[in-house]
Amino acid sequence: MHCPRSLRLAAVAAMLVTTVWAGPVLAKKDAPDAKHTSITGPVKGQPAGKTFVIATRKGTTTVDATGAKVRNKGKFASFDLIKGGTMVTAKGTLQGDTLKAEEVEVHLRGNQKK
Repeated sequence: MHCPRSLRLAAVAAMLVTTVWAGPVLAKKDAPDAKHTSITGPVKGQPAGKTFVIATRKGTTTVDATGAKVRNKGKFASFDLIKGGTMVTAKGTLQGDTLKAEEVEVHLRGNQKK
């Protein structure tokens, strides 16, 4: 069966466009640069600036909360609530051994002051 030359050229062009346009898009979705995660546990020691350490059963994680939103019961709160022993959940991007937090939820117990 004989195909006209213009039809063959159109088919080749379509394959090239599909490869050029779809290739990089698929690669970005398959290989994320950073891992989004959530870590819950007590704050170990006192924070140093906007950085603190969360202790978990798996070990400790350093949290950089610079620019993070701090919340208590869903409402915005002051970073001053974060002290040694306070339970927190930090959500953000894990970069090496440090969690770059976007949000920190403080879980105060009944006997802890706001």
